Amino acid sequence: MSSNNLPVILLSASNNIVAASIISELIDNEIEDNVSKEAGWRVWELVNKYYTAQVRVLPVIDGEELPEVEAQAHIIYLAENEGADIAEAREIRAASVLRRGAVRLALADTADTADALMSWALRGRYEVVALRGERDATEVGERDGAGWGWGRARGALHAHVWPGLRRRAPRRALPPRDTEDSESSDGGGAESDEEEEGAVERAEAFADALGVLAELAERRDERGEREHDELRRERAEQLVAAFCRALGHDLDSC
Repeated sequence: MSSNNLPVILLSASNNIVAASIISELIDNEIEDNVSKEAGWRVWELVNKYYTAQVRVLPVIDGEELPEVEAQAHIIYLAENEGADIAEAREIRAASVLRRGAVRLALADTADTADALMSWALRGRYEVVALRGERDATEVGERDGAGWGWGRARGALHAHVWPGLRRRAPRRALPPRDTEDSESSDGGGAESDEEEEGAVERAEAFADALGVLAELAERRDERGEREHDELRRERAEQLVAAFCRALGHDLDSC
């Protein structure tokens, strides 16, 4: 897929130098191509246990023109001297290009988050992620902790159902280390592969179900309350079928 067509993450910051620095910290698996270099965006390949997805990361600089895109995520970077007023201004500016269900993050370059910032985040449905922990962020592993910092920011983005997700091949079981292990685990590798394959398929089906849910929500908004009862029943049946598949149930029994 051309990087022109990849889903978009917007990153709001005060200037290009700050934005470039934050994007470099965030992206842990960058893909370089001529199109992205010329256009001024960065391409990030998100990789997790089940899927990979490529996204564009575009800077949104205060006072500059907003890109004509439809964004799947918005990240607001807040320097130590920037607070709720700056966050709200950047939120309002990007609101018109954010899709329904977009990931919303505010990266605060401080260990302490003020009450005003947390109140704004609650109103705007943004998650505030402190980039500094209680201990020295230079300690090994601290900066990528699961509950805060860059690790938390990446985790929130990995959890999103991105358009163009690609399923990863299931991992194969490692061969036994000796004969005794081989005898005791005879047939276990195949069962393990089958279990993992089933887990992948259920995860894939669940992602499909979430996609159906989002699609039907948009259709509901378009049609409004006057939609015919038959179409409403059709929506309900589609949702039940999608989540039955995600949970591994026989559709005939749902």
